[in-house]
Amino acid sequence: MSSPEIQAKARITSLARYGIAHPVARVHVKECFKQKMLLRYGVPHNFLVPQVRQQVADTMLKRYGVSNISFAPSFRAKAAQTTLDRWGTLNHQNYGKAEETVATYIEQLGFSITRQFQLPNSAKSIDIYIDSKKIGIEYCGLYWHCEPKVQRAAHRIKMDLAAQQGIRLITLFEDEWLQRTAAVQGVLKTILGIPSQSLGARTCTLTQIATGQANAFLVEHHIQGGHAGIKIAFGLFSKANELVGVLTLKHDYRPNTADAIVLQRLCFKHDLHIPGGASKLFAAAKSWSKEQGYKRIISWSDNRWFLGGVYEKLEFTCVNENQCDYAYVDLTKHIRLSKQTQQKQKTDCPPELTELEWANKRGLARIWDCGHKRWELAL
Repeated sequence: MSSPEIQAKARITSLARYGIAHPVARVHVKECFKQKMLLRYGVPHNFLVPQVRQQVADTMLKRYGVSNISFAPSFRAKAAQTTLDRWGTLNHQNYGKAEETVATYIEQLGFSITRQFQLPNSAKSIDIYIDSKKIGIEYCGLYWHCEPKVQRAAHRIKMDLAAQQGIRLITLFEDEWLQRTAAVQGVLKTILGIPSQSLGARTCTLTQIATGQANAFLVEHHIQGGHAGIKIAFGLFSKANELVGVLTLKHDYRPNTADAIVLQRLCFKHDLHIPGGASKLFAAAKSWSKEQGYKRIISWSDNRWFLGGVYEKLEFTCVNENQCDYAYVDLTKHIRLSKQTQQKQKTDCPPELTELEWANKRGLARIWDCGHKRWELAL
C-alpha cells in the first residue's frame, strides 16, 4: 500500500474514532478516550478497570513470575543500565544537581565563581573557579570519569595545566560529596581560608584513645572516614573534654617496611582551627614510635586535595610521587572500591585473567586520580 493510501486510511480511521482527521491532536484524542472509558466502565483510564488490572497481573505472572513488571530482576537490571547510559548515575534525579550544590555552597561562603572556566591556552575547562583565591574545583561523576570514558592521566593532566596558570585545582569525586558532604565542606572551608573558631593547642589535653573512639571521630570529620588496623590513636581534647583532633598510626604491610610505622590519619573537628594541634599530636606519635623501636614514619598525601604542607611543617621529606593511581568503581552500586580490595588473591580471580579483566567481568571499572606524594621522617 502506498504512502498516500496509508495516510488516507489513517485519516478515515481517526475521523471514525475521534471525529478529527489528524490523530496528532492529542488533547482531543485523550479527552475522547477518557469519555468513552467513563461511559463504558465508569473510570477515566483502562488500567483502573479491575478486570484489566487482573489480566495484566496474570500476564506478568505467566511471563516473568511476578505480578508487577517492575519487580522482575531482568527488567530492574535493564532499567538500571538504561538509567546509567542516559544519566551516568543510578539516581537520574541527581543528574547535574550535585555539581550545582557544590557551586551553590561555594557561593554561600561568600565567593564569586565562574562556571566552566576556560584554562588559558588550553581546550580544557574547570567546573567551578574561584578567581579571588585562584582555586578551581573539578566535580567528577564516577560513571563519566572512569575508563574507558576518561583515560589514565586525564585528571593529572588537568591539575598540572591549572598549576601552570597558578591555579590550585581540587579534584572532587562524586561519592565524596554525596556520602561525606560535611567532611568535604570542612576541608573546602579550610582550603579557602574561611575564618573559624580558634583553639590553642596549649589549652588542650592529649591522650591515647580507643580505636572505636578514633574511628567514630574520623567517620565524622575525615574525607576518607575511619580505617582498619589502627595500632595506636591519639586524641586532642578541649578544656570541656570534647575530642577535637585525632592522629592514628598503623603497620605498613608492604615489603621492606618492617622498621616503619604509617601515619594513616590526622584530622580536626570541622570549623575549628587549632594552631599547633598537628605538632602536638605528632610529637606524641613520634615519641611512641621511637619507644617501639621504629626507624621511620611514613605517610601519603592525596594530590587531588592536598599540597603536603602539613608534612613539610612536621619536617617530613617527600621521597616519591606517583603521577596517578587508581581505584575501582562498582557500576551497579555506584561506589568506589580501593584497588587493594580487588587484588587477584582476594577476589578468587581465575588464573588466566588479569586483575583488570576480572574486575571488568564483575561490573567494575577503573577510575584514576591525580597521584600521591610519599612522605618519610627518619627517627
